[in-house]
Amino acid sequence: MMKRIWNEGTRGIGRIVAVVALGLALSAGALAARAESRVDLNAATIEELTSLPGIGPAKARAIVDRREEAPFESTDELTEVPGIGSALLEKLRDRVEVGETEDRQARRSKRPR
Repeated sequence: MMKRIWNEGTRGIGRIVAVVALGLALSAGALAARAESRVDLNAATIEELTSLPGIGPAKARAIVDRREEAPFESTDELTEVPGIGSALLEKLRDRVEVGETEDRQARRSKRPR
């Protein structure tokens, strides 16, 4: 009788461990996918920009204002945005990118080859 109770108990524990392992695997996958996707400074919405660490609505608006003056050529240009210094830039560097804009494509096509 004790053996039967023991076997049923260990089977239940095994199921719990399997469910926990599955949950951890799914969480890790979601985090990895989020970490791999980058925010394009030249195309991101205010909502996308505010999803970045250290960027609230005011800084997101400042980023959009800056890119309307001239598209970002490099992520380093983020330091030209009021409130974004080198420390915040380093936190953001792996999460942002500078995508192609029509201006950049036009300039590139006019260069002599």
